Amino acid sequence: LLGDLHHEAYLDTKRLLIFVYTGVVVSILCAKARQVAISITSDITEQKNAEEKLKESDDRYRAFIANSSEGIWRYELDEPIPVTLPADEQIELLYRRGYLAECNEVFARSHGRTSVDEILGERLTVLLVRSDAEKIIEYSRLFVRSGYRLIGMETREVDIHGNTKYFMSNLIG
Repeated sequence: LLGDLHHEAYLDTKRLLIFVYTGVVVSILCAKARQVAISITSDITEQKNAEEKLKESDDRYRAFIANSSEGIWRYELDEPIPVTLPADEQIELLYRRGYLAECNEVFARSHGRTSVDEILGERLTVLLVRSDAEKIIEYSRLFVRSGYRLIGMETREVDIHGNTKYFMSNLIG
């Protein structure tokens, strides 16, 4: 057994279709002073085409977010939160476990930062509960109770420079 001798080959047929093959040489046999390689190959054309389509889709998504005139953001959680918990417990865990995973430049600037890199990874407790904590908590309760969807909610926040900002937000979770 020779191990990892993976390769990909692109074969152009007469019909100008490209097939992609991958394989691994599994053994080399010696017979009468001749070495014969045995390999296993698989047609991975569909996989390669799917990978290319996924990359193109990801590129379109990133361009859409980056070029939007609206502040767009997405948060993630360190650990999942069971939706069966009471609303206040979900909210407590949301603020404890949530952090900004992705946003565009518009969102970063509207929160007093000069770039996305300055704000990525910031905890939700810093982003959302800097002022008007009770209103933000009530806003969060409404978000949970409405099935994790709020449209057209107005909030007042204070950025890192102490500037009061008003936002009209749509949240979908």
